[in-house]
Amino acid sequence: MSLRKPAAICALFMLAACGEEAAFLTVPDVTTPVRYDIEIVGAPDERVEEVAEDSLALFVEQEDGAPSLAFLRRRAEGDVDVLESVLRADGYILPEITVLVTPPTEDDPDSRANVRLQIEPGRQFILETHQIELLNSSPVRDDISGAVYGSPVGKAALASPIISAEDAAVASLQRDGYAYARFLRRDVLANPEQATLTVTSQIDAGTQYTFGETLFEGVETVELDYLRTYIDWDRGEIFDGAKIRALQQDLARTELFTSVSVDRPEDAPEGGELPVLVRVEERKPRTFSVGVRLNTDLGLEVGSSVVHRNLLGQNETVGIRGEVNERNTVVGFDGKIPQYRRSGQDLVASIEFRDTSEDAFDGQTASAEIGLERQIDDRWRGGVGLSLETANLVDSGVTQNSLVYGLPITASYDSVRDKFDPRNGARLTAEVTPYIGEVNNRDVQFLRSDAKISFYRRLDDDGGFIFATRFRVGSILADDVNNVPAPLRLFAGGGGSVRGFVSDGIGPRDAQGDPRGGLSVLEAGAEVRLRFTDTIGGVGFAEAGIVNDSPIPDAVGDVREAAGLGLRYFSPVGPIRADIAVPLDRRPNEDRYQFYLSIGQAF
Repeated sequence: MSLRKPAAICALFMLAACGEEAAFLTVPDVTTPVRYDIEIVGAPDERVEEVAEDSLALFVEQEDGAPSLAFLRRRAEGDVDVLESVLRADGYILPEITVLVTPPTEDDPDSRANVRLQIEPGRQFILETHQIELLNSSPVRDDISGAVYGSPVGKAALASPIISAEDAAVASLQRDGYAYARFLRRDVLANPEQATLTVTSQIDAGTQYTFGETLFEGVETVELDYLRTYIDWDRGEIFDGAKIRALQQDLARTELFTSVSVDRPEDAPEGGELPVLVRVEERKPRTFSVGVRLNTDLGLEVGSSVVHRNLLGQNETVGIRGEVNERNTVVGFDGKIPQYRRSGQDLVASIEFRDTSEDAFDGQTASAEIGLERQIDDRWRGGVGLSLETANLVDSGVTQNSLVYGLPITASYDSVRDKFDPRNGARLTAEVTPYIGEVNNRDVQFLRSDAKISFYRRLDDDGGFIFATRFRVGSILADDVNNVPAPLRLFAGGGGSVRGFVSDGIGPRDAQGDPRGGLSVLEAGAEVRLRFTDTIGGVGFAEAGIVNDSPIPDAVGDVREAAGLGLRYFSPVGPIRADIAVPLDRRPNEDRYQFYLSIGQAF
């Protein structure tokens, strides 16, 4: 049950002693403490017992025992008021509670005292009416029924939804310009004969305000005109507290500031306009990062990047990145202009050069892309662009030169809070790209689609037991796999795919026995994550994947499976993972295992 606090339950049912600890004389612990068991008999439901176990001193102090039997009786009697308040919060307004303390057997050193709380809950009262009175409102607002905000009128008089309705009424007023609306008091009238309650709540609504001037403090290098593009209101518009909270979140997401606060004045001003004050502290414009990964297939991988934000005063961002391992050298350049032509829309561009010596193909590739990305809401993002990809490779012993143009359309969804260690929520990335161009002077056209989705479920209260699953499906609509440039074909296997196999090691192979990619891919994986201590955890996982020459993804055929175990060290920068995986259907010339070491969960 979600309550504003135990004190709020007291206010609801006028229990002055609710939530207060009884004042007893502290007695020096000079004797063996009295150990005891507790019985709650007659509770109307399990919820009452659960709340009692969390709130009664009998339970909280049970491990330490009681200094004496008399002290134990006083502790139990002092808990009666608290238990009554728990019952009243559940609609049992006139409960009767009897305390019986049975001492331990004198000649049995293992005997324990017993505390029995006998409950006679009585009738559960019904909430007959709940009226919310709006005081001092300007302009005047009519009183409203709490049922409009979810109060259980006509049902059991539960404290939680009554209080939630009051909170919802205050929040509704604040969204409608009554910025300083606040809860005042609650009056409760009980009718024991009919077992009904009448509740009257009073809210000080105050003045209805409009948005006034928006002021900025702490801005040094960022242009104010750029920051104002995030303001989602006009001066003179009815004030809405939700909009200033949204502005604070939007400014924080720009990554321009180490701190952001957006507030109205602490005290209600005279007049009808309410100014908004934005306080920020700018962060340093450049960020340098280095990452290291290690696995048995690609060896040591080192990556680094430099990002410069706010290049021209409107958060223009440019960056350079690089990555080196035993088989690949990658250099990339990225740029972004946020709030491009409309709020929430970014102009993005990237260029990448890659020198590759993989089992699948050798050679050089270059790609460039420019496009628009738009934040649809807090979780969804979409984009569209233009791309160019060229390659000069040796594929299956044959030289392949290609130049293709694409129209990538992307969508992503993310409801995960911790990006490095997700515990609840889901992630989705999907891309559909039609291509047209040439491969070895042959005109080609094909449609490439690739989607990945992962789910995270917390199986306990503290987030130490997580079940994670992931799926991938991809397809290329093409006449023949040889009409698709090798880097754009679909592959599976490796640390970011199906662990236990070498990179790109799943699927069709050429005459030399090297992977050549396919026209469809399916992957699935499941992982159980356990945290043993604050810094140490472990995982067990199973994954599978298949790559086919058919454009239609099909799980029937050469499905490859693997399983493994891993350790996690939860560092201040995120979990450091060490995984070992083995193929469950190992074939000749395949490694017995693969080892992976990197930062962040596998997915």
